Amino acid sequence: MKYILYIAMFVLGVAGFLGVAPQAHAGVNDNVSGYAWSSTIGWISLNCTDPGTCATVDYGVKVDTTQSPTAGTMDGYAWSPHIGWISFRASDTANCPQTPCTPRIDLTTGAVTGFAKALAGSPSSGWDGWIRLGGNGFAMNPGTGVLTGFAWGSTVVGWVNFNAIVQLSPNQPVLSLVASQTQLPNPGTVDLTWTSLNVQPSSCSAPWTVATTASGTEAGVQVNQTTTFTITCTANNAPISASVTVTVVAATPLVLQANPMAVQSNNAFTDLSWSSPAQRQFTSCTISASPSTTSWSGSLPSSQVPNTTNGYTHTRQNVTVPSVANQSTVYSITCADPSTTSGSYTATATVTVYPPTPSVALSANPASLPQGGGTTNLSWATGNVTSCTASANPSGWSGTKNPTGGTDTLPVLTTTMYTIICQSPHTPPQVTASTTVYVAGTPLCSTCVPQPAPKPKFEEF
Repeated sequence: MKYILYIAMFVLGVAGFLGVAPQAHAGVNDNVSGYAWSSTIGWISLNCTDPGTCATVDYGVKVDTTQSPTAGTMDGYAWSPHIGWISFRASDTANCPQTPCTPRIDLTTGAVTGFAKALAGSPSSGWDGWIRLGGNGFAMNPGTGVLTGFAWGSTVVGWVNFNAIVQLSPNQPVLSLVASQTQLPNPGTVDLTWTSLNVQPSSCSAPWTVATTASGTEAGVQVNQTTTFTITCTANNAPISASVTVTVVAATPLVLQANPMAVQSNNAFTDLSWSSPAQRQFTSCTISASPSTTSWSGSLPSSQVPNTTNGYTHTRQNVTVPSVANQSTVYSITCADPSTTSGSYTATATVTVYPPTPSVALSANPASLPQGGGTTNLSWATGNVTSCTASANPSGWSGTKNPTGGTDTLPVLTTTMYTIICQSPHTPPQVTASTTVYVAGTPLCSTCVPQPAPKPKFEEF
């Protein structure tokens, strides 16, 4: 089953804890975003901008890259709804169990050292709250700022798996993709989580999810053989991608893979590939699907049976997926191997159908102009919408726009916010995107209020 996490952390009880630890406060400009995950305490939010709660409680973690060209000192607070504030401040970590105490990132190698401290922990409670950051593969990519790996928080917190981004320079686009496991002993499932900075909203795509959001999680992605998963988003009108490889150790006799694994009901087709990583000598194969589809049933032609003569990998494109929303179709292949005691092997692949998701993204290139203004190219991309209307504040862009997307070249004399609203027969029935073009020396007009972020959607594993 699919879980899209517009990853949001705050739950009831946040306000109550604030009364206990009012000193836990950090600025919204903190340059670390993303989350950490513990199997014992759940999600840990590293910045209030991610769940969109900064107007209520202002917190975050940052890495100071200005004091030293080689060492970035960590500071600020993270939040866990189960254990409360987790501090990265030097004043809270000074009495750690083993030096160095202050959390730092080596900006050259990416290595992380020091400790964080859960403020709810105390020696009298039997748990001191220390989370050791050093070692265990917890590090930052010095080129991209992607922060991944594990920290250890004793038996209360256990292993903490980070998927975060340190913004090393203003407006730097970064995209990170991690898997809950990168090695499986046999075919199985993993959760894939992506996090980004400065990418265009609703611009991400991958064959294993229908989500287009800039951050999210796809749970239960099937991995039948060693696979490299990739997600691509758009930043500064150019693609940016992130990948992670999940290794399946066992060489399985028969594998069936679907690409894509998740489809929308208005475009319900997939490509099916079957192979024999163990290079079995199959003599015949039968295929079927549940619910049934005529494009995947009966016996395979002898030329598509994996063996020495035909090769061990074959593909059938544009296989129909029964287009009932929120329904999964299980495709099966059974191949005969008389040399084995079982006589045959069976492999399956699952494709899930979701309702069409309306989307619209708006971008300007360039987004900043010198004094006196100039021209900008305003581009919009859409999905599953039927009509679009443009507006600008204070003025300069209006009327009906092509619901399939397009580009307008506009003169811009003063800082202007552009908005496009699109209608859809699906849910939600209306989607909106905005972008602002800044002209030096002209402030954003007082009536230009950005559209509010969508209400966070909470999911549980």
